[in-house]
Amino acid sequence: MDILLDKFLNETRYSYRTVYYPTDLMLYFEKHHIFEIIFDLMIMLQKDRPLNTEQYIAEHIVEISKKYNQINTFLSLEDNEKTERLLQTFQRSDQYYPVIELQDSLTTTFFEALNDKLRYLKLQDKHIIMLGDRKTLTLAKKHFHFHQTMYVKNEKSLQKTYSFVTERIKLLQIDPHHSAITYGQRIVLLGRPGCGKHRVGKWLAEKLNICLVSAADLVAQHERNYDCFGKALDCGSLENVHTSELITSIVQHRLLQPDCIQSGWILLDFPNTADDVTNMFQTMAVPKIVLVIDADESVCRRRKLSRRKCGQVKADCWQRMMFETELHFFNISHPRTLVALQKQQSCAVIHIDGNRSYSNIQKLIMDKLIIKKSL
Repeated sequence: MDILLDKFLNETRYSYRTVYYPTDLMLYFEKHHIFEIIFDLMIMLQKDRPLNTEQYIAEHIVEISKKYNQINTFLSLEDNEKTERLLQTFQRSDQYYPVIELQDSLTTTFFEALNDKLRYLKLQDKHIIMLGDRKTLTLAKKHFHFHQTMYVKNEKSLQKTYSFVTERIKLLQIDPHHSAITYGQRIVLLGRPGCGKHRVGKWLAEKLNICLVSAADLVAQHERNYDCFGKALDCGSLENVHTSELITSIVQHRLLQPDCIQSGWILLDFPNTADDVTNMFQTMAVPKIVLVIDADESVCRRRKLSRRKCGQVKADCWQRMMFETELHFFNISHPRTLVALQKQQSCAVIHIDGNRSYSNIQKLIMDKLIIKKSL
């Protein structure tokens, strides 16, 4: 077979050895999970070996696609009182998720009737959340595909449970964590000045083996090189303004370099405003995940301004003034930036408690991004 293949490639001048797709097409395939669907279909064909492949593919392609577009969750709670309160929490949310509480003594007929009812109410494609215990989970698995199963302890607050579930649903919808098909991560890291996002970004980039990109460093680099971007930045400096479109172009130019496209990236210091978000999502350099490190002002101030050296009173005053200016700008712009990001359907916004210790922040990120500890 290898001899025939080599002969074929030689005769065709190796034109079939490698196929290159445009970046926008690859992003389209990634967004709609085309490679995952085709891979799963090939595995099923390999296992079943149907004689009528056309009919087999037609019967199973919708079911496979649904697995990547409908993210179902099973929650197991320890007491009934908490179940009722959790139902109320989901009902008060802006996003609608059908929440189904499963009772004991379930039968196959019940699930068949449930599927019919979901279709009748046009909810069959919604992200479904089921509440029950370990016993009901076993039977429910025969009729529904669950992407995540959580056992909620009493000490965990309902709001934290709700936030964790909804964030994970959005994350799995964007990145299903397929066993064989993987893509480079595209992450934006946001947070107050002094929250430690640069330190976290460096650690996470090393952990995931992806590129760390800072918009501030890019601007400084182009200003030093005085290239086409540097000249445009120089014009902006004369008027004391750098337009959102210019910074977006600089960032996009870096994120579309081969190393970022192949391995993925973490972006720091951008976007900073709602306009930045709008401009960024009109490019091909679009993040899949936005990590927001939520830290109190007092915590950020202590972390940022406590790094003092003896004999640097003047430098300390300058650093404090710059920090307070950055903090003031962040407090004004961040709420609108966050709203603009949450409106984007192609990325998941995930919040991290930045008031905790550095090691706890690392654990939270690994848990929320579903990063294996062995990485």
